Amino acid sequence: MEQDPANQINPELVHIIYSLSKDMGLPGFHVGILYSYNDGVVSSARKMSSFGLISTRTQHFLASILSDEVFVESFLSENSKRLAKRHKVFTQGLEQDGITCLASNASLYVWMDLRRPCGIWWSENWCLVVGERATTM
Repeated sequence: MEQDPANQINPELVHIIYSLSKDMGLPGFHVGILYSYNDGVVSSARKMSSFGLISTRTQHFLASILSDEVFVESFLSENSKRLAKRHKVFTQGLEQDGITCLASNASLYVWMDLRRPCGIWWSENWCLVVGERATTM
């Protein structure tokens, strides 16, 4: 992000977090990146246990997978199809139970609105969750 005077975006407020392990379906590898111009964010992340160097063995393994362009293209295409199918089945099942979700095209994550199914518990305990006064739905 270049320092352009016409650019209204403060680069100190832009942070990119990416998880290769999530995209490639590699649970346990915990490989990703944090990219930021903000030294405070980077410094804080380095102090967290989830941000650190990965082993040479893991780097070598991932480099060999990612350098196989045929495999990567095939994997991403098939993975996209499977995620979309599972996402559709899952969200349709939630809708049948009256649970709405934020619209998305496919993902490992689904943002559900659980206020309605949680009913009274939600409205009575919201203040405990976020430290605010509870309001009726």
